[in-house]
Amino acid sequence: MRLQDSMIAMLRHAGRARRTEAEYCREFRRFLSSLGHDRPLRVRREDVVSYLDLVGSSSLTRRRVAHAALRFFYVHVVYRPEVVAGIPWPRARRSLCEGPRWFDAHKVVEAVSDPAARAVLSVIAASGLRIGEALSLRVEDVQPERDAQGRKLDHGVLVVRRGKGGKARLTPLPPTLMSVLRQYWTVARPVGFLFPAWRRHSSHICASKVRRELRAACLRVGVPVVTPHQLRHTFARTMLERGVDLPTLQAALGHTRASTTAVYLHVRRDRVAAMPDLLAGPSKR
Repeated sequence: MRLQDSMIAMLRHAGRARRTEAEYCREFRRFLSSLGHDRPLRVRREDVVSYLDLVGSSSLTRRRVAHAALRFFYVHVVYRPEVVAGIPWPRARRSLCEGPRWFDAHKVVEAVSDPAARAVLSVIAASGLRIGEALSLRVEDVQPERDAQGRKLDHGVLVVRRGKGGKARLTPLPPTLMSVLRQYWTVARPVGFLFPAWRRHSSHICASKVRRELRAACLRVGVPVVTPHQLRHTFARTMLERGVDLPTLQAALGHTRASTTAVYLHVRRDRVAAMPDLLAGPSKR
């Protein structure tokens, strides 16, 4: 069995998503190409470090895929963990401004002209989904809560069946988002995918179309251009500001570790600006 076949077999045994499988194999082939030979078993730690340095100017996602693919291969496939031992995980530089304030986010989403794109962005802003998760929603994943008599209520949950890492979870479906989706459904009448492609209902609409519509809406209302993922950041930060506890938000966002969710604990600018003026002397009571 070829080494790549062994890697695929081990990835499937571990329950990794097919997309992860394709990305890891593509990165592994690039690694072999950079070596100039087909002898990955003779690789030293310095070779791995050199390759990761080579992709260091690429996007954070590409650097993380390269790191994860090589680590998986040398730890789980050929049992040579010393080759990747001690190589740190690529991390993003955190900014104080991870997304727009909720007022601006809501204004931009309302300004999106395309109904399907506006519905997708409403889901991201109100439920905190990643764009791929929102596009993959199916009609049956919109699940209103029911009262004791079995009548549908005006709120519920969205079922994310295959989130990041292939994990399923529930996210909130608040009343306003329910109303938006009902209006969209009345016009689009989707079957299968909640947001189907215009000509091919067996597929969902393209993420690039949603991003274009969002960019156009930002320019139209005079707000700095944001991405769909920044709307997810805004959802997380706003939920924490409004008192949602960290474990609940962690589950809704699909984070494995609470520390990942905790990065959204940014202090609002206006609260910092309103802190007491200690140089003014002791307060009089």
